[in-house]
Amino acid sequence: MFGKTKKAGGKKKPDHVLKARIITGILIAALIAFISSFAFGHTYTNKYYYLYNLTASFCILLIIIFIHMNYTEAGRKIQEKEKKYSIIFNNIDDIMVLRSVDSGWKVGRIIDANDAAVKFFGYEREEIMNMPPEAFVHPNLENKARTIFEKIGESWSKSFEMVFVAKDGRTAPVEVNSRVFMIDGERVLVSWARDLSERKEAQNSMRDAERSYRNLLEGLPDGVLIQHFPEGESIIELANKSAAAILGFSSKEELKGKDFLSFLSKEAAADAITRRDQILAGGSVPLVERTIRTNEGIERILEIRSISYELEAKDRYISIIRDITEKKENEKRLMENDRQLKRLLDFLPDSVLIYDWEKYLYSNESGAELLGEMSPGDVEGKSIYTYVDPEHFEDMEKRLRQLEKPNSDVPMIEQRLIREDKSEVFVETKTIRFPFSGKNSFVSIARDITDRLMLEQEKKKSAERYRQLIENFPDAVFVYDYENYMLANFAAAKLLGLDGPSSIVGKPAMYFFDEARKKFLRERLSRIAGGEEVLPVIEDEIFTEAGAKVPVEIKTIKFPYSDGLAFLSVIRDVSAKKRNEALRMKVERQLEYERMRTEYFANISHEFRTPLHAISGTIQLMEMKNSKISEEMPEFSVKNRRHLQIMKQNNNRLIKLVNNLIDINKIEAGFYMVSKKNWDMAEVIRNIVASVTQLAKSEGIEISSRIDSTPLVVSCDVEKIERIMLNLISNAIKFTSSGGSIKIAAWKAGGRLFVSVEDTGTGIDENQLDRIFDRFNQAEDVFTSSNEGSGIGLSLVKGFVKMHGGSIEVRSEMGKGSCFTFEIPMRVEKDQNGQPLPVNAYDDFIYGRKIEVEFSDVKKRLYEVF
Repeated sequence: MFGKTKKAGGKKKPDHVLKARIITGILIAALIAFISSFAFGHTYTNKYYYLYNLTASFCILLIIIFIHMNYTEAGRKIQEKEKKYSIIFNNIDDIMVLRSVDSGWKVGRIIDANDAAVKFFGYEREEIMNMPPEAFVHPNLENKARTIFEKIGESWSKSFEMVFVAKDGRTAPVEVNSRVFMIDGERVLVSWARDLSERKEAQNSMRDAERSYRNLLEGLPDGVLIQHFPEGESIIELANKSAAAILGFSSKEELKGKDFLSFLSKEAAADAITRRDQILAGGSVPLVERTIRTNEGIERILEIRSISYELEAKDRYISIIRDITEKKENEKRLMENDRQLKRLLDFLPDSVLIYDWEKYLYSNESGAELLGEMSPGDVEGKSIYTYVDPEHFEDMEKRLRQLEKPNSDVPMIEQRLIREDKSEVFVETKTIRFPFSGKNSFVSIARDITDRLMLEQEKKKSAERYRQLIENFPDAVFVYDYENYMLANFAAAKLLGLDGPSSIVGKPAMYFFDEARKKFLRERLSRIAGGEEVLPVIEDEIFTEAGAKVPVEIKTIKFPYSDGLAFLSVIRDVSAKKRNEALRMKVERQLEYERMRTEYFANISHEFRTPLHAISGTIQLMEMKNSKISEEMPEFSVKNRRHLQIMKQNNNRLIKLVNNLIDINKIEAGFYMVSKKNWDMAEVIRNIVASVTQLAKSEGIEISSRIDSTPLVVSCDVEKIERIMLNLISNAIKFTSSGGSIKIAAWKAGGRLFVSVEDTGTGIDENQLDRIFDRFNQAEDVFTSSNEGSGIGLSLVKGFVKMHGGSIEVRSEMGKGSCFTFEIPMRVEKDQNGQPLPVNAYDDFIYGRKIEVEFSDVKKRLYEVF
């Protein structure tokens, strides 16, 4: 009704607009008749007759226009009002449904529904109007709905709860309000409903929370009291079971109404009143300990914490009480036993150290000896960090904080201690929380395990090698007993088509073999377990998880595992072997290469950086010292300078090697990031060429460049571009004899920047061109090469180029030279408005130190050039 404002022929015309137009038509007809009588009537002798008729006609015309405008404006306002009602009706969040009411006050069909009803029930509006109202009510409540709407009358209204059913079967509790209205002269029953799902859920949650609160209160081991304060008293209004038990009552109901101050001494009661006033004023009141006399006449020591508590707009406060009588008695007994304890600890063979957060409180003779002190007195009073490696300070504090928590423990650890003479000792230490001399302290019992640790380290290395061997073994490895699999590697999971080794562990032994073969294999295991010689490798077939059949070779031996009998089977997929033996050899070689690469990098990379930087600093200091004595001892200074320069060059070679190793592994691991900005590559490459020209000339090599005169603006990491260029140029110098030349070119084509470094050197064998960019590879054998290098420079260059979205290639001919060309896209960095960012000025990025490192493996000594 509210939503239907249009018909096929245009806008619906309200009744008052029609009436207005009828009245206007009648008045116009009267005006025409009046003018006609004036025009065709008899001529009157009165000279004012025509003037009177014209004036009357004009006034009637104005009245007609005025009446028409008023009725038209009234119709427009009513239409706007109906439009507003329609907007409200269709945009209200509650469900609204309109039903007809006949003259006998009987409720009929649905005549309209709003958008919220359409959305809730899932039907189109036309479907809703063609369905009986009972279709939207839960079947169990249909009779209730009919009963409610049986007897209605004028101004009838009703509120009730109901359950609606949507088209998809979803049900929801709703609150329904219905009332009879007069709309356009017709009786209409308007029903609006509000979804109560969230409110019902909130009510259930509130009941659950209240139940949980009561259970929590009654389950607390500490006593809880809520008190109010008549003059001079502190009356208990509520208590839990623990509070009643602490104060000597059999139930919490007996405690209600008691004065808590009656359990305290006079002095304690007076202090409690003062504390109560502070609590109610919102002040901070510390935890206190009080001695009370219970209802049974027993003295107990309580730990009391109180806070303000608002209840029904009246001031209340809540107290948490804990019986610490036994704790206090235990502390007293412990303090009394300290002396006997010290005597006992002095005779223990293990080192015993007692300390708090600040200093050592006690050490026995063994502890002093372990720490390199003359007597226990030399240990006591020193800071707890005196003998701890600074790297372990944070770990030590974490363990002590953990021990301070109730019912906590920390496992036994192995650590390194620094003795008084700065020597190291390794100990096995167990630390516990320990009351000593009335303080909450810690005791550590330590045992010297230096010798044992050395053996265990060797054992760990062996175990690590074993683990790596199992995990990286190319063949499937299974460890199992007669019943289940206990261990498998990734190759085993891959062979069986499973996600990982965990999918194999726990499965029945030999589950992937044919049933006919299991008997034979079990007999074979019995022979192996019986101590026979190692049985030969057998060929068999296994079934993958997907049911595919795979031919394999199986090698099985008896294997000690977890102090029990087990078997280790190495299963190799020989389907590839049967197809292509050469492919198998390549895979094995690649695996060995990966293992050697990992070990190579792990053994030297990070261990080199610290001593190399120390050596660099020492060389610089020695150079400064040598320059000072050059005037006094010139011959010694020249000789010394030569040795220092040799040291410096070799140190730079090692720095370059370590940097390259770390960078290439970062690139492969995906952790190397580039910082791109806009640079003019023409300017950058010119500066690089100018920086190395003197070095090339010192080798008897002519270096030239051919670079576009126009700017070559590119978004790149200029430090990585420097590394690329310096590496390619240093290689060109290394493999080009005196009298040769190097040409460097840079140009743009097809939206990409191309840079080439061409030399007239020895060239690269055609058989090695496909792996020249592989890691640890050189054009010549590493052990026979006439030039220095690690074989990873070109691999690093390729990585840097790829990080810029480019590629690199090489063409070479033995005896005629090589040409390396790399290309990267000519993109530019832009701001948030899409405008190109400024081009950075290339100033001092190339300097002597960087070239010293990058060119450290060139034959000519750099100190003769720089």
